[in-house]
Amino acid sequence: MKKIGLLLLGILSGWTLYAEPTIIKPSVKTPTSFALFLDRTSYEKCREAVEDYRHAVEADGLGTYIIYDDWQSPEAVRTIILELAAGKMPLEGVAFAGEIPIVMTRDAQHLSSAFKMNQQADWKRSSIPSDRYYDDFDLRFEFVKRDEEKPLYFYYSLAADSEQYLESDIYSARIRPIVREGTDQYESLSAYFRKAAAAHRTSERLDDIFVFCGHGYNSESYASWSGEQIALHEQLPSMTRPGHRIFGTTFEDRYPMKYYVLQYLQDGAVDVALLHHHGSSDMQYINGSEKVSSPRMSIAAVQRYLRGKVRDSEHPEKTVEEYAASLDVPHNWFADTEETRIADSLYNRDMDIYIDDVYKAQPNARFVMFDACYNGSFHLDEYIAGAYLFNSGRTVATMGNSVNSLQDKWPDRYLGLLACGVRLGTWARHTYYLESHLIGDPTLRFEDAESCSGLNEALILYKSDDGYWLNMLKKTDLPDLQSIALRKLNANHYAHIADLLYETFISSRYGVVRMECLELMSRKGGPRFKTMVASALNDDYELVRRFAAQYLGMCGDDSLIVPAVESLLKDVLSTRVAYHVTDALSFFDPDKLKAEIERRYAETPTAAYGARNKQALFERLARTQENVTNNMRDIFDESKPLKRRISNVQNYRNYHYHYMVPRLLELASDTTQPEELRIATVEALGWFRLSYRCSEIAECCLQLQKNDSSAAVRNEALKTLKRLDSDEVTGRND
Repeated sequence: MKKIGLLLLGILSGWTLYAEPTIIKPSVKTPTSFALFLDRTSYEKCREAVEDYRHAVEADGLGTYIIYDDWQSPEAVRTIILELAAGKMPLEGVAFAGEIPIVMTRDAQHLSSAFKMNQQADWKRSSIPSDRYYDDFDLRFEFVKRDEEKPLYFYYSLAADSEQYLESDIYSARIRPIVREGTDQYESLSAYFRKAAAAHRTSERLDDIFVFCGHGYNSESYASWSGEQIALHEQLPSMTRPGHRIFGTTFEDRYPMKYYVLQYLQDGAVDVALLHHHGSSDMQYINGSEKVSSPRMSIAAVQRYLRGKVRDSEHPEKTVEEYAASLDVPHNWFADTEETRIADSLYNRDMDIYIDDVYKAQPNARFVMFDACYNGSFHLDEYIAGAYLFNSGRTVATMGNSVNSLQDKWPDRYLGLLACGVRLGTWARHTYYLESHLIGDPTLRFEDAESCSGLNEALILYKSDDGYWLNMLKKTDLPDLQSIALRKLNANHYAHIADLLYETFISSRYGVVRMECLELMSRKGGPRFKTMVASALNDDYELVRRFAAQYLGMCGDDSLIVPAVESLLKDVLSTRVAYHVTDALSFFDPDKLKAEIERRYAETPTAAYGARNKQALFERLARTQENVTNNMRDIFDESKPLKRRISNVQNYRNYHYHYMVPRLLELASDTTQPEELRIATVEALGWFRLSYRCSEIAECCLQLQKNDSSAAVRNEALKTLKRLDSDEVTGRND
């Protein structure tokens, strides 16, 4: 018995020691620090390369922890992060190499840019893989379950009493090797760390940026595209010097464009590549069908289109007859042979960059940003952003999205900080959505071309020092430094921030600074925000006008009808702005809107929009109003299936028909209605963050949170209250 007891004690002691994470402390003292987390096997198999990488990072002035374990939960990782962040060498950020637990977030879609999938669908698809669990300390998540098929996936629900906005305290990055036949993931990981270490030992200046815009992105708007080029030169004044360049191109410049994009990405001179396009986890969508003008090429394009329709059809003969009749084309245009099938397959393959194309290439741009859906799906075995890292090219870091992503966001925000010697991670953490992820080495940085030494440390050590940021705002003429100073003052609830934002907006000569003011003021609401939106609709910078157009509909106040109609008439050629203004019109009071349109068209009879378009606009508004009325009737119709009623309510997440808010509040407060429907209604109302009726929504939620008999409704009401936490609701900075 004694031997058995000693044996058990030895086993338990060994298990305890093995279960404890191993923490290797930095070998240097620095103002801030960095932590590299690995699973035990990855560390043991890649130890030499990992140590080489650590020495290179520390030689660059950043003390580095190495932490490894057989991780069994995200909590264990987060606990260590919080401890290190509070230490004498506070964390700048972390990187997760190998198999580190992946948090699949639930009930947090409002923190993403575009993801709104029904959470009743397969949890692997309807959850958002996100490392905000690790890097945003104010978010609180509740554990739900671990995935049985994918044990690295841990499902967490965003708690109602958590903060309901993102403000990452540190940066994070994933270094997860591609898993595919014929490769050893540990050899790939070792090779990557050696490449990253070599990059740190080679001082590089940011002097060559490649910018690409793909098919269908931002409505292919030239106003949007040209605005970005101007803004980038504002943000990066050092790029105007001889020997530097920002080279921008679009999918229309050549056909097929794929090979030219790959050529530039493999050019050893390119430092940063900004790729705006659509995508998936294993593809970058570059081209649509070739735009042609000659009769023969047009006929060939139609024939290719028809062959595709027939191949995809379950009833080919019927499809041929239907298309032949509807398009009035001869039957021989549908003819398909082995030769045409091969030709069509090659034609389609030439449109886009596939992951196999990346494996065969050698991407050399040090940093590649994928402004696309799913390219950063690091939770999968193979993903585009990872393919750029784990090969023989020089690319050290990428940035991508783990799920789908919004087009109309600000992907280049603060990009000028990279020319100030700011680390990629420090830049990235100020741009995160729930789905955004830096893949690769977050500590990489370029030479400081703007004499801004110490900014990496300042963004951690002085983040709450208003005096520091006010001084920064006063002394610098760099627009992105001004913008980040405003961002920090806003986060600190600086007493005069609303006045400062408004005054800066009306006086700044930089479009990106005005954009920063508009975005920060949107979190405050109130009269000054509405005044700023009206002014922003006439801004020189297209992105400012585009965001203002979106804010029109999100706010819905009648005072914005006049500037909305003005924008509709004056800015119709800015495709993306006009799209959002037209969309926003349906959210205003229908009668007041129609009266203003009639008045303006009477004053401007020769407007390019034209009387015919005015009639079409009225017809569209009438259809929308009818659909909204029918939708609301079905929501209250208890004979309709509950699933349909809930689906109708969820439409209000995207479409803010403010004049229907009283009906939604009535539904949310009606205790005779099904609990699931009421919860969906309260959740949908949380998307009305900028609505002029947000105070009414907040008051209703306050009453529900205090008095409702349903704990689930109270919980959702609390979450919506925190989502509506604007200054207009709270009374801050009036």
